[in-house]
Amino acid sequence: MSGIIVYASRYGTSREYAEKLSGLTGIPAFDRRRVPELPKEGPVVFIGGTYAGKVADLKKTLRGFVPSKEQPVIIAAVGLSDRSEPESAAAAEAEIEKQLPPAAAAQAKIFLLRGKIDYSVLKPFHRLALALMNSMSARLPESELPPESRIITETYGKKADFTDFGALNGIMAALSESGALTQKAAER
Repeated sequence: MSGIIVYASRYGTSREYAEKLSGLTGIPAFDRRRVPELPKEGPVVFIGGTYAGKVADLKKTLRGFVPSKEQPVIIAAVGLSDRSEPESAAAAEAEIEKQLPPAAAAQAKIFLLRGKIDYSVLKPFHRLALALMNSMSARLPESELPPESRIITETYGKKADFTDFGALNGIMAALSESGALTQKAAER
């Protein structure tokens, strides 16, 4: 099978999603730092963690990428926020589209996956950024907090795991619809 799954993972959740999707589809998964050239045919799936609204290494990985006309392009952003609220999901998707080359953005399907956090393993920069965000959020009434801020205040200083491999079913369906998966792989 042609195609590739590329992941950019700072703390492991994007890698876990990529490896699980690879096992389900038979499409090989590669760390962004070790990825061969992106294929000219077959699906290109990118899975990366979100930090301050940006998907880690997405722009760098897809720089100059021009998919073929029928080539599936799937972007999965892994973050803490529950994007089940339509406004929140639309805002996240619009921000992700800005990071894509125009040719890829035109045919990309975007998925928002939930991840996990463990403050004990965060790098100092990320710990500081979350401390600042939590401090700013603490000044607002809870009713005025956007979903992204609410989840930070709820999980601040703790371990929280929202990983849901069942969310990969949407990606599997998109790959199946595009003809990129065999029937056997689509049934896994």
